[in-house]
Amino acid sequence: MSTAAQVDGLAGALLRCVEEPDRIPMIQVLLDRYCHRLRNRLNSMKLSLYLARRLSGNPSGPDWVRADSAYRSMEAMIEQVQLFCNPLQPSLAEGDLNHWIEQRVPDWQRVLAQRPIHLETGGPSEALPSRFDWNRLAQGLDALITFWASHGCSDGTIRLSWQRDPGRFHVRFESESSLIQTQGDAENLALPVLARVLRAHQGTLAIAADACAIELSWPADRP
Repeated sequence: MSTAAQVDGLAGALLRCVEEPDRIPMIQVLLDRYCHRLRNRLNSMKLSLYLARRLSGNPSGPDWVRADSAYRSMEAMIEQVQLFCNPLQPSLAEGDLNHWIEQRVPDWQRVLAQRPIHLETGGPSEALPSRFDWNRLAQGLDALITFWASHGCSDGTIRLSWQRDPGRFHVRFESESSLIQTQGDAENLALPVLARVLRAHQGTLAIAADACAIELSWPADRP
């Protein structure tokens, strides 16, 4: 399984940065400055859009709905880039990976059902104790699920499985279609965010050659 070479655009560039950690600080500074300027311009556009919509004769027309959707998409992208730029020092806590995933699955299924995408799950019956920054993991996986719900291939099925092999935890998403190819030009910035989280835990994010599987893994015996 490879990773960055299969992903184009900004998401691919950020994934390559994760694989070359010495470059991350410089990239973070440049991106953070860019995001602040872009957010200021976006806020000005939002105000102009609001005033123009109020003055229009049809504020609920399809053109305004598309404009609002485009604004929200840009805002979400900026938030993901800034999340990538944030300092990442894991706050490790004891937890049970099995229980943690099972608690989140119903919310992920509801989000994906809007596309609609069906989420199937399969994990072990026993507890999987692990030390992890669970908030960071939630940020990355929630962003990935939300992105698929907005831009993934509709009417499909994603299979989520998790397990512990000797020495490592594995969380795997599989589908009949590509999990990184999107409808339109949307950027899947949840991937580099997740890759940073996993590297901070001495783990990896890997994408199958056909892009129909994404696997997260990290050591099971971290101190």
